[in-house]
Amino acid sequence: MKQCIEMILDWILDNGELSALIIGIIGFYSREMYKLSIKKRELKYTTFYSHSVSSISTFVNAFHLFRASMKDIPLAGCLEGSVRPEELDRMASEPLRTLKRHDLTMRLYLDRNLYETYSLLTKES
Repeated sequence: MKQCIEMILDWILDNGELSALIIGIIGFYSREMYKLSIKKRELKYTTFYSHSVSSISTFVNAFHLFRASMKDIPLAGCLEGSVRPEELDRMASEPLRTLKRHDLTMRLYLDRNLYETYSLLTKES
């Protein structure tokens, strides 16, 4: 064992430039692999975060459109019967379907606890 260590140390002393080059290459390679793994994690987080913010934004827009469509329903026309049921259904169901679609998209990006809290708030409103 002692002879093996002495032989390795002699080789390093005799070939110092080569050993420094090998250690430098190994260090460079490990540093680049570490940077690559950090970039992958950062890209994954950035992509996920941007999609979650985008889904929340589109849901809020769909909610405002739904609310506006509910306010635009002519109640007097509904009570008098001048508004056809198909038109009334179109006025109410299209924004509701859009709202539900954006709600499902948002459910993909929010964690369970946050989505449950959000769900309670939207059900109450």
